[in-house]
Amino acid sequence: MILIFSGCGTTLKQQWYDFTAYYNTFYNANQYFEAGLEENRSLRSEINPNELIRIHPPPTSAGRQNFETSIEKSADILRRHSQSKYVDEAIQLIGISFFYRQEYFAALEKFQELYVSTGDPALIQNAILWEGRTYLELELYGEGSRYMEARIESVENWAPGKLSEARAILAQLYAYRGNLHQASNQLLLALEDLEGRELRSRAYFHYGQIMQQIDNLLQASYAFSQIQNMRASFDLEYSAKLKQAEIFRKQEEYEQASRLLRSMERDDKFYDFRLELLYEIARTERLKGKPGRAEEYYKRVIHSGSLTPAQELVAKTYYGLAEIYRFNHNDFQLAAAYYDSAASANVNRNRMPEGWDANELARAYGEYASVKQEITRLDSLLHLGRLPAEEFDQKIAEIQAQKQAEIEEQRSERDSWDELDRQVDIDQNVEVTTETGRHGFLNIHNRTLLEQSGLQFRAVWGDRPLADDWRRREAVTGSRANFEEQQVVVEAEETGHEAVEDEFVPGFQLDLSEIPFEPSEQDSVEALIYINYFQLGNIYLMNLSMPDSAKTYFKRVIQEGPEAREKAPAFYALAEIYLVENNWDEALSWAEELIERYPETAVARRAASRMNLNAPVVEEDLLHSDEISITAWDQIFSQPGSPDVKASRLIELAENSADREQAAKLMLEAAEVYITAAREDTLYDDKLRQWQRLLDLSEKDAGIEAFLYGESDSSGVEVADLISSGEGTGDPLTVEKVRDIYPFSGELWDRSRELLIKIDDSYRGTNAAGKASLLLKDLEKYPVLKAGPEPEPEDLDGQPDPQPPVSLQADVPTCSELEVEAVVRGGKEHFLSRVYYPEWTDESSIRGDLEFEVLISPSGELLGYEQTGRFNRTGIPQAVEQAMEEFLEFEPLDIGPGVEKVRCSITFLIDI
Repeated sequence: MILIFSGCGTTLKQQWYDFTAYYNTFYNANQYFEAGLEENRSLRSEINPNELIRIHPPPTSAGRQNFETSIEKSADILRRHSQSKYVDEAIQLIGISFFYRQEYFAALEKFQELYVSTGDPALIQNAILWEGRTYLELELYGEGSRYMEARIESVENWAPGKLSEARAILAQLYAYRGNLHQASNQLLLALEDLEGRELRSRAYFHYGQIMQQIDNLLQASYAFSQIQNMRASFDLEYSAKLKQAEIFRKQEEYEQASRLLRSMERDDKFYDFRLELLYEIARTERLKGKPGRAEEYYKRVIHSGSLTPAQELVAKTYYGLAEIYRFNHNDFQLAAAYYDSAASANVNRNRMPEGWDANELARAYGEYASVKQEITRLDSLLHLGRLPAEEFDQKIAEIQAQKQAEIEEQRSERDSWDELDRQVDIDQNVEVTTETGRHGFLNIHNRTLLEQSGLQFRAVWGDRPLADDWRRREAVTGSRANFEEQQVVVEAEETGHEAVEDEFVPGFQLDLSEIPFEPSEQDSVEALIYINYFQLGNIYLMNLSMPDSAKTYFKRVIQEGPEAREKAPAFYALAEIYLVENNWDEALSWAEELIERYPETAVARRAASRMNLNAPVVEEDLLHSDEISITAWDQIFSQPGSPDVKASRLIELAENSADREQAAKLMLEAAEVYITAAREDTLYDDKLRQWQRLLDLSEKDAGIEAFLYGESDSSGVEVADLISSGEGTGDPLTVEKVRDIYPFSGELWDRSRELLIKIDDSYRGTNAAGKASLLLKDLEKYPVLKAGPEPEPEDLDGQPDPQPPVSLQADVPTCSELEVEAVVRGGKEHFLSRVYYPEWTDESSIRGDLEFEVLISPSGELLGYEQTGRFNRTGIPQAVEQAMEEFLEFEPLDIGPGVEKVRCSITFLIDI
């Protein structure tokens, strides 16, 4: 009896532990977790079909507070109800909550603890799945794939659905490492038993993307076609159909692609995506050989009145129009304008097609357009200068009359709008008819009524654009009259003519000062024309990769241009083109003529060297200093030597060069000599890998971050051994250890930095200075280790005390105290679009809040700033701070008199 009651007592006690644990704590922990999960899912970003999508969607930044509360409630179970059956589930819930809070290292610890502590097979399998997902989010693809491989093989009695999910996680780890064939094999094993509609549909999409990347288009098309039968999410179904159309185009099945896209355009379900579908139809029409139809569809995207295209779609559409004018119409000047429009759009590079090169093409074709316009201008001036006096006077009179008529027309149009302002009186109290019968809602089916309404609107507001603050005349420049006034002023400034005032003065006179009347002036203009022809040939050859067109212009310079030494490079360019085309006889002919006619030039000697011809013999005094520099430059790189020797000779040439652009270029070459030599160090790649791993760890560990940035002493912090694959040894991180793995330290790196800084300081405005600045910014992504806090600056006599940090200026009132808000002028998104992030971010996906405390004047001027959040300073905060100093302004603050500055908090969402 005693044993029976004792046993019953134990059972009842356990049930009581479980009852109190569940209803006092675990139930609430679950409720908070579910609420956080709902918030987190609601903030998921749209699918980007240009990148491999995740089968398991990554966590977002939402729901953090609910997950924090869930962690606290679950921790109470471990502290107060350690004997209940919910302990293992509480550990799991803590780990998953950390995962959704994006605290991945803490999550890893909990999943590893769960795997060791629990005896429940289902929880063991869950721990494996979540640990694999955590490796995926940490981008530790190698480590994660090795872990999942081992666990899939070692764990027995996998539930079919869980095993398929484990294989799907392993497939993603393989795919992001670039092992696409291994990834596809794992997915094929996983697809059949995956549980859940969302998981299955995303897995099929991921599989289709992999098949497309390895050019198995048949399998890719099959995978995408299956998604529409799974009741997948709307954006996944839409993206899958677009992928099918893309595959049809790659298979040159353009009619099938057109039918699919047109059926989607007619489907009301896809109405919000109609502009993107028009863009895809335009691409298909061009590939079908119908550029005219394609152009119509592209322009419908840009000029659609009912929907507003995203900036990425605008950029791609302008790019498509540029391609039509480039390849189909051979109108490179319009192509240049469209490429420039594509490059000017504020786009997210991650959502653009692979190899997006609008900026490069805009620059290349912009140079073409600029040179072409200059040739046209010079040709017109030369033509006018050579006209007989009578014809010249008649032509000038015609041009003057035309210009005067244009100005009169602009003035007349402005007057007509002013007259409308005076005559049209809109009674604000008149009842507006919104008949929904024969004329439709707001009379949309009656053109006459619409035109009348439009006339009334323009009478008050003008022809203003769809932009923020359109009602404020000073906030927009979109009215037709205002725009044309500005155009007149701009054109006048560009041509050097005086601006035309509203009070038009009859007898408007053209500026005739640039017209060459004298023979010597005409010869100079003609020489300039042929110099521009040579530049045009260079652009065709180097920028546009059109050697046949380049040959035409080089030959024109040689055969038609005035006799000058500038012809020599044209000879050399022709010889090089024919040499590349393996036309040795033609190349030899041009080279020999070059050497015969211009033996004293550097290009003649270079041509002789390239083709094993006898070098021309010339008098020493015929050599030009810049040619000596070019020849010496060639010799430096054609002969062996240490980096110090090569760099020293380049620096010497730079210092002796009279050409500032050339000097900067030579100095940059010297810096790159040092950089190349430094990267050839056998330890460089290993150091770079270890350093990047340390930076990744610092983002998750405040102790490491504080140590790296000199915010703690140099006694060291506990950290996993950096050389291992992540299985930590607990060795302390010291200044010496970090310096040993810092990849950009050493004499060669220091010399390259010195040269880059010198170029940036001394040769500003040159092309080389721009490149040097970019290289310096690239190195700034790695912090410079400090062994301890910076020494306090000395208070020098006669110098003002340094401004204390923003956070320490306690005497300055805050925005919250004054009940005002710091509003960024133009909006935060516009400001962030002007930030130049380090180049390494192009290969990364980074999201987080960057917090600052700022000092602002009442007028909105930025007086000071200080970073207050814990966003890792690996180049991104520095880039934002540089943009703050150049561009950041705030709207004026509505505060009382006597307040000179205000202290406010501001947060920027970094999403790159």
